[in-house]
Amino acid sequence: MKGRLWILAVPALLLPVVVMNVVMLIKSTGSSAVAVEPDYYEKAIHWDERVELEAASRALGWQLELELQPGEDAPRLQAVLRDSSKSLVIDAEVEVEAFHNALSDRRKTLRLAFDDSLYHADFPGNRPGLWEFRLQARRGEELFTATRRLDLGPVLVGRN
Repeated sequence: MKGRLWILAVPALLLPVVVMNVVMLIKSTGSSAVAVEPDYYEKAIHWDERVELEAASRALGWQLELELQPGEDAPRLQAVLRDSSKSLVIDAEVEVEAFHNALSDRRKTLRLAFDDSLYHADFPGNRPGLWEFRLQARRGEELFTATRRLDLGPVLVGRN
């Protein structure tokens, strides 16, 4: 019997390794901070089309001013769009996908309304820090895309 106890050493050495791997797997997949770009494979397949879209967007010559302002109930996302002649773009359909950099799996899609020379929407984010905003503005056949990063911290501090 004494000579066979060495067999127990193998599972005793392997068990902590297996337990640690399971713990690491649970920790790495259970957090919102670890997220994968939605539809990343489709986006990779169509990368050339995305590059063409960005080039066409730059060729439009549109300019975007995007900012967050304190609001009564929620921060207010405001966008000003100007065309290549510096005139306001007033008749576009504008949509924004927003997410906090630390929680990129929690995305919010906003449709901005035009009023008083700017596009705007109440922004449902309440987490301070860096947010990414991916804007698409469509006017007829014209499509403008832009990505901006804004810090929500100062806006939230201004509300208190």
